[in-house]
Amino acid sequence: MMQTVYFSSLLKDFKIYKPFYKRLVKLLNKFNIKYKFIDGTNDIWMRDYMPIPIYNKSFIQFDYHPSYLNTPKYKKTITDGYEVSKTLGITPIISKIKLEGGNVVQQNGTAFITTRIFKENPKYNKNQLIQDIKMVLKLQKIVLIPDQNDFCGHSDGIVRFVTDTKVIINSYSKKEQIYKNDLITVLDKANLKWQEIPCVCNSKYNAIGLYINYLQYKNIIILPVYDIAEDKTALKVFQKIFKDYTIVPLQSNEIAKKGGVLNCISWVD
Repeated sequence: MMQTVYFSSLLKDFKIYKPFYKRLVKLLNKFNIKYKFIDGTNDIWMRDYMPIPIYNKSFIQFDYHPSYLNTPKYKKTITDGYEVSKTLGITPIISKIKLEGGNVVQQNGTAFITTRIFKENPKYNKNQLIQDIKMVLKLQKIVLIPDQNDFCGHSDGIVRFVTDTKVIINSYSKKEQIYKNDLITVLDKANLKWQEIPCVCNSKYNAIGLYINYLQYKNIIILPVYDIAEDKTALKVFQKIFKDYTIVPLQSNEIAKKGGVLNCISWVD
């Protein structure tokens, strides 16, 4: 079955995103990627509020009321992923656990989730919480990685799979070495090989310079670029690591200024 990549219609409706929207659609058409734009959303970050697919084409809808949106400024951006899913003919299984899609990076039974999950679900016993997530997502293993204390606390800005046993992580500045060491310790304990990729993102709220939040569709990786010097290096690194993939750069400044990039805005059924 051909997969479809979904995006929020706000990308074409909001003036600030229009230049990015035009570049995105041109690229999707060029590479024959099946896509749709979805109405009824309150922000562009579809990865977070839409349900998470599991192995048998079922979907799990977690409670999308993260603490970082619990302010008058952000409450209005909360989208009911369950209702949006129904417009696509999908009726997800509902979970009361608070968990966003951007905090689940999974492949073949293993998932990365940051320790932010405990802050979002303070009433749960920690061990029971992890067991419950494993059960509903049909996972064999959850690798808990440290929260980087950015705005969302999501794993998809920290680590991505290359193979089942190898991942990529961001390069870190000298002032971030403590975090890097903690992250590597977790990866080593999980028997995962890791490789650094360029990262010059230095803001909790702005994602410019973050390359790890790419969109993967089958054997195509759409890589966010920002018209900065590091773009060329990042492209070369990705071409070396993902030798069997087509790496396609897409300038993504308009969305990156809002705090996320290509994995954040996309949802694949």
